[in-house]
Amino acid sequence: GSSADAADAADTLRRVREAAARTPGATVVEVGAVPAGAVEVNALCVLLEGAAALVLAPAAERVNLRWLALVLRGRARRGQKRRRGVKLAPADGCASMFGAAPGLVPPCALLGAPVLALPSLADVPLVYASAGHPGWRLLLADPARALPLLAAAANGADAEAASAAAPADAAPIALADAAADVAAGAPSSSGGFAWLPDPRPFAASLDDALDAQRAPPTVRLLLDAELAVLSRKLRMCGVDAAVAGEVVRTPRDGD
Repeated sequence: GSSADAADAADTLRRVREAAARTPGATVVEVGAVPAGAVEVNALCVLLEGAAALVLAPAAERVNLRWLALVLRGRARRGQKRRRGVKLAPADGCASMFGAAPGLVPPCALLGAPVLALPSLADVPLVYASAGHPGWRLLLADPARALPLLAAAANGADAEAASAAAPADAAPIALADAAADVAAGAPSSSGGFAWLPDPRPFAASLDDALDAQRAPPTVRLLLDAELAVLSRKLRMCGVDAAVAGEVVRTPRDGD
């Protein structure tokens, strides 16, 4: 019922507050207190052959599940069968696997699932996400450092150890063991957090990959008269190369 849902949301909010209190740069605020310019973070609950993971991405950035499956499948440990397919977790299992109702999942795994974040989140100064309750939001300053610390705090890790394990700068690190743990269906061995690789070099389909490899638009060149021989060779290769001062005579009827 609604009273049970409210109690669950209040309990989730309490746990998020506890994790935020142990995370430098994290603050829980009411919905109306979110500063302008803060980037909203979506927490996507995904399953890879039954293994749960929380994927963090800017709300304006779409996560390609085929790309995510490719990344996780490629990190499967040697000797482990490579798993196929990533899908969103069912709504009825969201609370049991991730500790919050659908649409209210905070950017930390309250029940121990690995957290994987897109690297674009490390490039912004301030982000906000659900705090597990519809009336509250979690603010994170310097998410490049705060997101790994929050994941560690939610897992009960020591604050000093978590701080030492955080990246020293805002550059996203390579996909760490947490992703391999998801791919292998094993418990996390990396503190529960990893930065995903940049998805931009990846193509969603073969056609997209081929389009990216095709030659750029035709370039028109104008060369000095001393390079007339070069211009003719370029034209033989399909490059539009003209010689300065050269007049191309157009044949007329009767010539």
